[in-house]
Parts: sequence; C-alpha cells; structure tokens
Amino acid sequence: MPISAFRDKLRENDLRIFTDYATLGLHGYNVRYGEIDDEEEYDYEPFDGDDPEVEAEETGEETLSPVIKKYLDRICETCRKNGIKLFFVKTPSNKTGFNEYDIMKEYAENKGVSYIDYNEEDLYQAIGFDYDGDMGDLGHANYLGSEKITRHLGNELIKGGVTPGGLHEEWDRTGELYDDVCENFLLSISETKEDYLSCLDAERHSIFVLNDDNGKNLTYVKNGEKESSDDTGKVITGVLQDTMTGFSIINNEDEKSVKIGGDEKLEDTGDSNIVVFDSITKDVIDVSYYNNDGELIHQ
Repeated sequence: MPISAFRDKLRENDLRIFTDYATLGLHGYNVRYGEIDDEEEYDYEPFDGDDPEVEAEETGEETLSPVIKKYLDRICETCRKNGIKLFFVKTPSNKTGFNEYDIMKEYAENKGVSYIDYNEEDLYQAIGFDYDGDMGDLGHANYLGSEKITRHLGNELIKGGVTPGGLHEEWDRTGELYDDVCENFLLSISETKEDYLSCLDAERHSIFVLNDDNGKNLTYVKNGEKESSDDTGKVITGVLQDTMTGFSIINNEDEKSVKIGGDEKLEDTGDSNIVVFDSITKDVIDVSYYNNDGELIHQ
C-alpha cells in the first residue's frame, strides 16, 4: 500500500519518540489504573490444585499444543545448557482454569521446573490477593495486585538461588517516577472528593473539568502551571506540557467533549466531568464524573 494512503491518518504524535522516563523508566511495565468495573461480568475464584473433586473444564485441550510445547521444550533446554534456573509463573486471571493449570503442572514436573500459579487457592490467599480490588481488567493485575505478586515472586526467586543484590543504581534514577505512579494509582481509585483533590496538586498533571452549575456551563483547564476557565461554551484548544499533544475541550448544552491527541476521552458525562493527563508517563490516568448522588465514578 502506498505511503500516500496513510498521509491523512498520520498525526504528529504518531511519530514522537518517547523519553527515557516513559520507556526505560517503567522497564516495559504498562500501568493499569483503577479496578475492575463492578458491572463487568466475570466468573473467578481460585481453586485447590490438590482437591480431587476439582474437575478440568471441558475445553477439548488435554495437552499442550505442538507449537507451544516445541518452544517450551527449547526454552527448557537452553536454560538447562546454560545453568539457568527456570520458573513458570501464572498470574491471576479468569481466562484460564484448572484444566490449563493441570497441564502446565504436569509439564513442569516432567521438566523439573518450578511452577508458580497464583490462581491456586493456598497461594492466592497467602499473598492476600483480592480479584475485585487487585485487578485492572480480567487478565491483568493493577498496581496493588502487581506489588503483591512481585513481592512474593521475588522471595521465591531468592529461595530458588537468585542472589539479592540490594538496590540497583536504576532505583535512584526511577524512584521519583515510582512515587508518581503510586500517586496516580491512588487518584484512579479515590472514592471521596477530598482524596481525589489531594492527588491533583502535581505540576505534571494536566486537568480538564467540565461542570454544570445552576444552568452555567463552566470549563476549567490546568495545564502545568497555566490555568484558564470559561463559561461561554466555546471550544478551548491548546497543547499539553509535552509540547507535542494537542487538546480541545468544550462544554455547552449541545456538546461535552475532552479530546487529547484527537481522541475523545469522555464516554459518559455527569454534572461534573474530570480528565487527568500525566505529562511524564504520557498517559490519561483518570476519566471520571460525579453522578446525581455526588458519587465519584471512574470510567
């Protein structure tokens, strides 16, 4: 397909190169803010791997697929030849069940590999995991869940022979970012107005507020140290602190919208709508609104 076909679809932001803070700083970790939506349908509970009454699901899969087995065999052999201690790890998820657990456990035992499955009831409870509060979606832990898993897994690695080296020099470089991510996560699960507002003082945050007050449509934008407000219902446009990403915001009787990088961020609206963007992590970390009862709803 010729390049000209993409010319109208490319945006300046598509060509950006993220800073070390946004890539190396998180070492590939994609922060999942918030918790599982209470209205999202899921069916999850940990299982007892030693309970003979726990039956495998009728999925038709009783062994590893040939392709997966081929690559797992190669990984096991490569680690064996190079004296590398190998672990198989399965984090909490409702996308797999006892059937997959049983297959992997048998394979790991045959290969002499340690298998850690956090869906196993004893282990799930031992680390204090809570699927509702510790998952960002049905298959990935949020920040709270990740801390519980990595803390336990780190101890298992030490037991397995990995020598702890203390704090790495990278910690000093990324410690501030770690604190920022913690703060962002707390913001994304805040239930009270006081807790929420206490997390919004950071200069790195760009904040967009659409508020309906006694028939007035009020718009407020805080972009780093710059603040602006409007009650005429006109479109406000600008560029975020990263100097690359454009934004537009409008609040009137006909339209409520917050667009960042050309993408709409408001799915549902209430009397007061809030969008928060972090200029360091280059993320929209929260989209929320207050409903008629004054409750803060995170989208």
